[in-house]
Amino acid sequence: MPNPFVHLELATDDVAKAKAFYGGLFGWKLTDTPMDYTLFDTGTPPGGGIFKRPPEVPACWSVYVGVPDIAATLKKARRLGAQVVRDRTLISPEHGHFAVLQDPGGAVLCLHEAPTGHRPARKPRKARKAPAARKPARRVRRRR
Repeated sequence: MPNPFVHLELATDDVAKAKAFYGGLFGWKLTDTPMDYTLFDTGTPPGGGIFKRPPEVPACWSVYVGVPDIAATLKKARRLGAQVVRDRTLISPEHGHFAVLQDPGGAVLCLHEAPTGHRPARKPRKARKAPAARKPARRVRRRR
């Protein structure tokens, strides 16, 4: 899939209640961060976060689609009838950028652009076995 879902978020009025509910319901691993943001790990990608919603955002779930270039994606989305709710915004140098759009039917979707130089995690390569030590070649005497 060229543009996978990469992150999920819950904006809520009561983070503690949401953590207790989703942790208890699904057994998600929850990790608080210094940014007043709780990461959750579902066991398979994508993971996500829970945070206290700002006044302008309703309590809701948001999904993020990974794109290589938010500006180009928003330009294309506008041509296709979308409205930009939030233009390209820096999350942090380590986490990249996000934007929010509303599709022509009214549904809201978030975009995520990974930081420059970021490459998706790859499966580690299997270690190669070191070649076995070779025994010195035996000299074979030729018969005359």
